[in-house]
Amino acid sequence: MSEPSDPPRDERFKLVHEEALRAIEGQERSLDELRTRVGVLLASTVIATAFFGGVAIRPDHVRGWQWAALYVFVASAIMQVGLLLPIPGWRFKRSPVRLIGEYVEAENPASLDEMYRDLSLHIWADKKSNDRRLKPMWWIFTAAALALVAKVVLWLVAMAHY
Repeated sequence: MSEPSDPPRDERFKLVHEEALRAIEGQERSLDELRTRVGVLLASTVIATAFFGGVAIRPDHVRGWQWAALYVFVASAIMQVGLLLPIPGWRFKRSPVRLIGEYVEAENPASLDEMYRDLSLHIWADKKSNDRRLKPMWWIFTAAALALVAKVVLWLVAMAHY
């Protein structure tokens, strides 16, 4: 195998690649952070329901406010568990086997600048693809957090009408 003749390196490609990596690594951290927050929110949802539900629900009769709080609990829990499910298809890393095959051991090996450029574009495309999945997840998390607040209010109203 012959070595590709690399023209002088353009450090700008390396800089662009580092920025692309920083962006996708930040996105991966954001997904991890979201899932951590959802876990805390789910625990809070269950604890609030156990505490307030135990106080607000009479064994002989469940009233409108209590049903409303239970419905909000179920809806919120479904949203939260949905966010915790391991959904495949996230793209944060590139396969070393593929990189070697496409860039290093290819019939016409790529120069380092070509690799930086191409990988930067691929990483950015992956980030955009991941964004289409991650942004709605944050909206669902926000809705679930608001549902927790609504549920606590409903439990308090139910206790006031006890």
